[in-house]
Amino acid sequence: NREILEKAAKQLERMPGREVDSALLDALAATQRTVRIGIINTLGNRQVFRARVPLKALVTDPDPATAEAARAAFAKIDAHAEF
Repeated sequence: NREILEKAAKQLERMPGREVDSALLDALAATQRTVRIGIINTLGNRQVFRARVPLKALVTDPDPATAEAARAAFAKIDAHAEF
């Protein structure tokens, strides 16, 4: 359910700690489209530096929405990013 996903993402954005970052990174590799985009957005909003490598790989994802979310999240983490 999209509404539940959005609420969960908002909660995770506010939770401190590397454990949350690690859980999001693990989930990024195990999810698809809508859920993945939510995780990508959350990683960007949290400015998770460790997410740069997986996000950069998703910039060229065949799904345009995923690729755009990855570009936006990467830019939040690294304002000087070039693709």
